[in-house]
Amino acid sequence: MNQKPSHPSHAPVSNPQPQPGPIDRSLVTGHSPEGSLSAALADATRRACEGGADLRADFVVNRIFGQFGGIIGQRDLFVEIRLDQDVAQDIPERPQPTAHASRLQLLQASLSKLELIALPTTPTQFVLRGEREMPTPGWTFHIDAVQVDAAGRITVRVTDIPPAADAAISVIAPAVLSVQLGTLRVGRYVVELLTRRSPAEPYRLLQALVIEAA
Repeated sequence: MNQKPSHPSHAPVSNPQPQPGPIDRSLVTGHSPEGSLSAALADATRRACEGGADLRADFVVNRIFGQFGGIIGQRDLFVEIRLDQDVAQDIPERPQPTAHASRLQLLQASLSKLELIALPTTPTQFVLRGEREMPTPGWTFHIDAVQVDAAGRITVRVTDIPPAADAAISVIAPAVLSVQLGTLRVGRYVVELLTRRSPAEPYRLLQALVIEAA
């Protein structure tokens, strides 16, 4: 009786699982248990503001997903938005030199015509506004993040945006920097303004000032 030649058995090849990449902190997810798209978007933007995003930040809807039906009539809807000002947060900062200083000097304030504006909202929200001299006209500023800690320190991270190559600037004037501070509890705060010229550069302290909320 002829027997078929046996073939060597091959162990099953497991598909390699993708390695997790860096956490994308530009993504924020909102949820609506009633299946409302507008409510899920409102929840996502609220979470973004609580995480320190600029209140005027641009965002795009990255994806919409949810679960509907079932015995209990589930209607969960999730909306994931991407904040453009947080895209570069995962870029590591360059290490700062640790050499000890040999001299010390007083620096003039970089911002002039500083003013604090109270917006007619409930609760009241505040805006810090000032003018900053730049090397050429046409510069603007992007507020990357505003963070308030329990010790009363407000850290503002700003990226300087140069004018476009073909921009026609007819008026030479200091560039206006406007920072949404949001709502603040009563007390005294130190505001640290950190700036950079590109996402590849580390932030550097531009100016610090003390404000009081009453």
